Amino acid sequence: SAVIKPLQLWLRRLQERLGPLWWYTLLGFIVNRLGDVINIFIGLYLVPRLLPGEDLGALLPLMTVGAVFSTPLALLLLPVSKFLSIFAAREETGKIRALLQDSLGISLVYAVIMTAWIFWQGDALLLRLHVTDHRLLWPVAGFAILVCVEPIISGAVRALRLFKPMLLSGLIAPYVRLAGMLALLVPLGALGYLLAQFATQSFGVLFSLVI
Repeated sequence: SAVIKPLQLWLRRLQERLGPLWWYTLLGFIVNRLGDVINIFIGLYLVPRLLPGEDLGALLPLMTVGAVFSTPLALLLLPVSKFLSIFAAREETGKIRALLQDSLGISLVYAVIMTAWIFWQGDALLLRLHVTDHRLLWPVAGFAILVCVEPIISGAVRALRLFKPMLLSGLIAPYVRLAGMLALLVPLGALGYLLAQFATQSFGVLFSLVI
């Protein structure tokens, strides 16, 4: 207690001096760097050790398919985060709710169309990437849906200044990824890697919604 109490007092003074914005920026920086340690271990040691080399090259393109094809939606919804921040500053909760409903509705419709396209053109996509496991299309479709929905959720969390849930999610997510990799890489290979990544990103979205 002789050490803890002075440390708590020092942290409280530092928080007061920095103010909410810079205080949570500092905490976010620390949380992200702690997560980087786990991610570096996964990327430099765990994945190369447990995943066959022929599967590594196809993983990044498979994960980014959704991001590439969601570019039109991203451009369309570019002003959403700005208006969410404006409405939150004015405490106009009705407009926030309406904007979220409209933008999420548009995103879900677009995600359904893009997912249908992925399964329709799945054979050609896998052939180009020299991949034969058709099960990989399921997490790819999942990433496509997350890419459409996640920016809106994260924008709403930032606009509403829910800094503590953001920090807690960032603190837990790397360990969710690590647990997924340890559990799924060996039995499922590339599919296990994609499922672990999908579970991690889904956790971040669901955590923000629940909190």
